[in-house]
Amino acid sequence: MGIGNKLKKIALGAVDAARSKDSAAAKAAQRQAADSKTLDEVTAIEAADSAGLAAWPAGMRYALGIAGLFAVVAGLGIIAPVFTPAFLALCMALTLYPISQWMIRHNVPAALAAILNIVLMFAIMLGVTGLIAGALTAVTTELPRYQDKFQDLYQNGINYLETLGNKFDIDTSSVTNPAQQVDLGRITSFAGGLATSLGGAGTTTFYFVMVAIFLVGDLVVVRRRGAELASYAPGLAISLRNFSRGARMYFIMATVFGAGVAILDIIVMYIFQVPTPITWGILAFVANYIPAVGFIVSMIPPVLMVLVTRGVGPAIGVAVCFIVISFAVFNFIQPRFAGSAVGLNGTVSFLSLMVWSAVLGPLGAVVSVPMTLFIKAIFIDADARTAWIDVFLRPGDGPVLGNKQRKRDKNGDGIDDETGEAVKVDRRTREEQVREAAEAERLRAEATIHELNEAEQARINSRQSKQATASPAERASTDSSLEKPEPSEKSV
Repeated sequence: MGIGNKLKKIALGAVDAARSKDSAAAKAAQRQAADSKTLDEVTAIEAADSAGLAAWPAGMRYALGIAGLFAVVAGLGIIAPVFTPAFLALCMALTLYPISQWMIRHNVPAALAAILNIVLMFAIMLGVTGLIAGALTAVTTELPRYQDKFQDLYQNGINYLETLGNKFDIDTSSVTNPAQQVDLGRITSFAGGLATSLGGAGTTTFYFVMVAIFLVGDLVVVRRRGAELASYAPGLAISLRNFSRGARMYFIMATVFGAGVAILDIIVMYIFQVPTPITWGILAFVANYIPAVGFIVSMIPPVLMVLVTRGVGPAIGVAVCFIVISFAVFNFIQPRFAGSAVGLNGTVSFLSLMVWSAVLGPLGAVVSVPMTLFIKAIFIDADARTAWIDVFLRPGDGPVLGNKQRKRDKNGDGIDDETGEAVKVDRRTREEQVREAAEAERLRAEATIHELNEAEQARINSRQSKQATASPAERASTDSSLEKPEPSEKSV
């Protein structure tokens, strides 16, 4: 009986073990199935997430992008009184940036370079503000003096229209009747008041743009920060560098060639004996910062002045000379020296003027082209997937050449001026160009960060070695100097 009971217990144990094994296997199978199901669900979710907007129809994606752009523009319009002068200050700081870098390369301390740049910017702002204030003062003085002559000229024009209507049996009352109700005295008074208000706005802007002083100080040394940005977002770093170069080139070209156009206009006005030619020359210089229509704005006052003082013939002569000078300088001379300085076609430049003037106010006309370059840098050039939008913005229909290729082929003969080899067209797609440029930028940034870290470590090691061999008094002096913040590394 004892042996039988033992055999029975062994048999029952074997059955229980088999059942436990089967149960464990079943549970393992269930867990495996659950894990497989979870993995499939996760894979499906990740696939959906990776598709994202790419799964949307193209029209929906474009509509979403346009809606987002409208939201950004509307937001800028809300903060325009603050944003516009600050953005102008940024453009001014970027324009003067190479000067501070030149000083640093010639062993000028970074702090002194920043101070000299701030003084230079202050002098430029003071000079431009003084010119504008003087011109506006002259306008408010000269316009009332010719009010009667403008009134006579205006009335003669209405009479001439009525004579033409009677001669050809045309009813001109729909034009002449409203025109006769216009009071030119009120117009000239309004122009004077507008000039005065513009002078006040210029003074307010001058004080507010003092924020440029802080920007100049912050932008003097940015090598490490620029390298860190390029290591994280190389496409954005490249696009922001291109924006700064484009904004700088735009203001430099507008200043240099605008001054040349203003001098030629003054000579023309002296020849045709236009009253106060210096005033209108300053207006021509300032108006050249307004793209596309600036020369038209600067041409109207002197043409009207010479019309009431000298007659129709000299007025036509002044208008023709102004048009020829502006057309020759900005369509033949400037492209010869600067090419397409900003990389925007004429249509986009004109639309930029219209849009940013409406959104940002009168000052938006001055920063319209740099503002478009900034939006382009942030939303288009920073990502290879949106680089195709540039085909609607850039001038010409040729291949996109790099800046080095443009600089090395200054005469445009297709031969590299440095190597003597033929310039070859880059046959990569625009997306490939942007991706490879971003990767090269990231590698350069990592090398720059490594170089700066090694230089900082070498400086620390040098101080430590001096500390170890120094006397107690020298060691105390070194300790006190170590507590002082070190100036940032110089920018190359």
